[in-house]
Amino acid sequence: DTPYMTPERWQRIEALYHSAFEQEPGERSAFLAEACRDDEELRREVESLLGQSGPRLDRPAWEADPSLIEEATGPALAPGAQLGPYRIEELLGAGGMGDVFRATDMRLHRTVAIKILPREAVADPGRQRRFMKEARAAAALNHPNIVTLYDIGSDSGVHYLVMECVLGKSLDGLIPPKGLPLAQVIGYATQITEALVVAHAAGIVHRDIKPANIMVTADGQVKVMDFGLAKLLQPAPDPAGETQRS
Repeated sequence: DTPYMTPERWQRIEALYHSAFEQEPGERSAFLAEACRDDEELRREVESLLGQSGPRLDRPAWEADPSLIEEATGPALAPGAQLGPYRIEELLGAGGMGDVFRATDMRLHRTVAIKILPREAVADPGRQRRFMKEARAAAALNHPNIVTLYDIGSDSGVHYLVMECVLGKSLDGLIPPKGLPLAQVIGYATQITEALVVAHAAGIVHRDIKPANIMVTADGQVKVMDFGLAKLLQPAPDPAGETQRS
């Protein structure tokens, strides 16, 4: 288990991800076997971004085992269910990286968003430790264009992230078929860039910047989401020769 990743390593993973994604599904395994060769960790990282692993790159995982749908998303949470100190109110969205619910923090009496992590995201103790370290680093980010990560927790085997609940729409739902006006594009891009600059300065790479992970409030404020699933970069040595760590 390697808790840090250099920028060069991530660039290699990103390039391989895009190349593999362009392959026909039945050819991805062979492509990655040749491209990664003896670097099994590199292959696992690329496969994790593709959303599947091993021989299942050739076909949907649920096709071989339908029970994986339930295993991947975790147990269904109905309104009123309790998850630690949080009461589930409603499902806000579902996706491959987890289901998101609106919930109430019963201690502070505030509305939050809770993301339920897929079981495979923290499937073994090593990955759990790595996830906790990276989530704590993401929680330290403080910027108006970054969704605040309040808490991380586990209840009855369900791992979750507790975040600021942003009222607005995702950017992918705001972009019309002919695109946005240039001034609006520049405004959104500027805010997104400011958020990423702050994250990169803290040694955190988002890994999944896309319109679906950008929320826009009614007054046009951008909120970059999902820093809880980001990667830590290898910290650069300081001028005195000592490595700075989070």
